[in-house]
Amino acid sequence: MASNSPTPQQQSIIQATEGYVRVPAVPGSGKTYCLTHRVAHLIQDLYIAPDVIIALTFTRKAASGMKRKLRGLIGDVATCFMGTFHHYCSNILKEEIHHLGYPKLFKSLRRSDQNKFVREILKEMNLSARDYRERDVLEKIREFKVNGSYVELFEQEPKTKILEQSIQKADSAHHIMDGIIYRYLLKEFQVHALDYDDLLYFTVHIFKKYADVLDKWQDKCEYVLIDEYQDVSKVQAELADMISQKYKNLFIIGDDDQLIYSWRGSKPEYLIEFDKKYPNTQTYTLNCNFRSTPEIIKAADALIQHNTERLPKQMKTSNSTGSLPVYNCTKTAVDEAIWIADKIHESVEAGCQYKEIAILIRNSSQASHIEQQLRLHAIPYKAYAGAKFFESEEIRTVLSYLSMILFLDDLSFEQTVNMPKRGFGKSSMEKVKQYAADNQLTLFTALVTLVQAGEIKNKQIFEYCRHIYAMNKSHQGYSCLELANIILDWGYRETLDGDPDQEKKDNITALLQMINELEKEEDGPIPLHDLLQFFALFSPEDDENDDDKVKIMTIHTAKGLEFDHVFIPGMVEGILPSGRAVTKQAIEEERRVCYVAVTRAVKQLFLSSYQYQYEKQSSPSMSSRFINEMGENNLMMLQKPVESLAVNSPQKPSSYCTPQFVIAQRVSVGLWGEGTIIEVDEQKQKYKILFDAMPNLAKNIAFAADIKIL
Repeated sequence: MASNSPTPQQQSIIQATEGYVRVPAVPGSGKTYCLTHRVAHLIQDLYIAPDVIIALTFTRKAASGMKRKLRGLIGDVATCFMGTFHHYCSNILKEEIHHLGYPKLFKSLRRSDQNKFVREILKEMNLSARDYRERDVLEKIREFKVNGSYVELFEQEPKTKILEQSIQKADSAHHIMDGIIYRYLLKEFQVHALDYDDLLYFTVHIFKKYADVLDKWQDKCEYVLIDEYQDVSKVQAELADMISQKYKNLFIIGDDDQLIYSWRGSKPEYLIEFDKKYPNTQTYTLNCNFRSTPEIIKAADALIQHNTERLPKQMKTSNSTGSLPVYNCTKTAVDEAIWIADKIHESVEAGCQYKEIAILIRNSSQASHIEQQLRLHAIPYKAYAGAKFFESEEIRTVLSYLSMILFLDDLSFEQTVNMPKRGFGKSSMEKVKQYAADNQLTLFTALVTLVQAGEIKNKQIFEYCRHIYAMNKSHQGYSCLELANIILDWGYRETLDGDPDQEKKDNITALLQMINELEKEEDGPIPLHDLLQFFALFSPEDDENDDDKVKIMTIHTAKGLEFDHVFIPGMVEGILPSGRAVTKQAIEEERRVCYVAVTRAVKQLFLSSYQYQYEKQSSPSMSSRFINEMGENNLMMLQKPVESLAVNSPQKPSSYCTPQFVIAQRVSVGLWGEGTIIEVDEQKQKYKILFDAMPNLAKNIAFAADIKIL
């Protein structure tokens, strides 16, 4: 923001408190400013009670920023809920999940927990991890959950039997993926756990099924405000509609040009067609960018105008003029990395700090050449791995111990019982598992029983049981920081001290500092359950660090951030835009990704591509079409793009076909005969069809095939 006083546009938005309000806003136009000042206006000027104001966003970092700004405006009365959709749903489920037979203290699964479930399932089903990659399986599970109907399985009794019957049915029909999915759901229930998506779907299901529960929560939602609304999925839009229905005060602000999460269910129409869903919508537009120079804005605006599925708007600014964005095309990817390192040195010599520089990449595989050259040029940098920090063995171990003393669950048990090493190997684990299965016990209860019976004689295991049992009973008397230190003193700190890998010790120190900062932020100890949920819902965007280092991060991670100097390498066809983008909608999303990257720059923008990614590449890489679309006159061209696609060239290959059929449709295909479509893959241009003549093996049939509907 140029000043602390709102512009006339912003003032109108802040004061339009009643009804449905939509605000399309360009990058750097003060979206968070408007939202927080609007909340301050409601509380301070209109005397609305803070506990009936709900402000939702998508990252904890964004929520924390809003809270800080609101406290700066109105002080201690800033007590309204400001948090992520998932955090809000977690709060609701603490009170309402008993309707589905879950305990109040349910476990939130981390990504590592989900991966462990998948590995166990593949082993149970004798399936190859090479054929069923963890990431692909979890994506299929996510797709299965997308309409929320699966939650009904958790409502029926007995749940375990119902889920086991679903598994048997899938196995008998040789539907392998269904068998995997139902086993995953069973494992979730067995440890009373929810994954990231369940938090949303369970909440919406309860609201649909129990009108009194919905009414209770609607009473607490007199004013609902949603930041970055372009990122909502169908279930999030549905949730926003449900909680705002009583008072009908729903404020949304966002930028359809920054929608880059279609893979998790976001669609442009949720923002673009908001006024059709709510006919009395008041629409205000924020089109003044307070962040970037006019030169950067001109290139960004020229780029995004090539999209057709968007609200019409043109970005403007009153900022001082600067330098033209620079484009360079080097011979190789290594040369590109060297050029970036040289430009960083020039920027720093001109007075820029390292931390004001960011290198934004389309995918993490681009980082290797760049990191190597930054090291060779002695440039300090940080590559943002985000959530990977929480997937390191040492962090998973401490968090699993914290989870174990709260839940005594099987998942945490397996991750802690032999960490550090206690002489508890595979045979001991199998013995405990068998005893637990035979007697319908948890693994921890089974272990305690066997130890007490003298069937397992291991002093270290006895101490493990004693520690866990004691802390399970007394953990409420300690802060989370104290608990973490107590756990480390059970032998794991000593193990780390003897490990030559300093990074592990540094990670533990960082974790303890993070817990300490969280408790300071809440002005005292926070419940252990809340801490575990915070870490389970952590995203790469939440990773905060103010060290004086160049930042390397994906464009998705950079969303919402700004840097004085921004580098966007790898602007070649196949990377940006992605080679998987073969539809018009996919290309438009790739253009939005590029637009997000460009608009992170405050003072200077550097774009680059290369002719050859590696030495033996037979033909040169084609420069990204987005370079041409930004306009040659809007860029300082150090080298011409390589055979770049013309601005008006087709955005999809001539072989592209639009899918003509849908899942569950009966069709006939030439010699294959009649069958049922079970999957539509628009990216790969194919259907998966289960033919009547081969009921146990689905075939992949191209869109271009001669297919007739039955």
